[in-house]
Amino acid sequence: AQLLSIGVELVSAISEVELTQLATKHDVSVVILTLWFWGASASMPARYLRMLRTSLPHLKIVVMTDDVHHLRQRGLEARAASTRGVALRTGAEAEEMKEEELSHYYHADHVLTISDVDRGSILQSLRPGRRIHPRRFS
Repeated sequence: AQLLSIGVELVSAISEVELTQLATKHDVSVVILTLWFWGASASMPARYLRMLRTSLPHLKIVVMTDDVHHLRQRGLEARAASTRGVALRTGAEAEEMKEEELSHYYHADHVLTISDVDRGSILQSLRPGRRIHPRRFS
């Protein structure tokens, strides 16, 4: 409500083309994409980041995350394995999530994390040869 009261337009569930058109129409300089992995739907960065990057290269893209998702998934898999006595997908789901999550951070201009601990965990999770400067995080 506060954002709307100062003229910030909030949108959700629109196509990649519609978001690009909206950003162009309002001469947007920054887009914030929230990242989470709930259900079967593609994450916001998975849906929008590539289209925004290629269509509006001047645009600053920020990915906002409230978790280090692949570490949480790895923990869930470990707990399930210990209670059932078997590994679920042998960690494949957590590894796939890690690759997707880190790719979004790498291609964003800035990453907003919920804590310094999360920021550190993300930076430590990067594979060799793929670096993100710590100043791109807050």
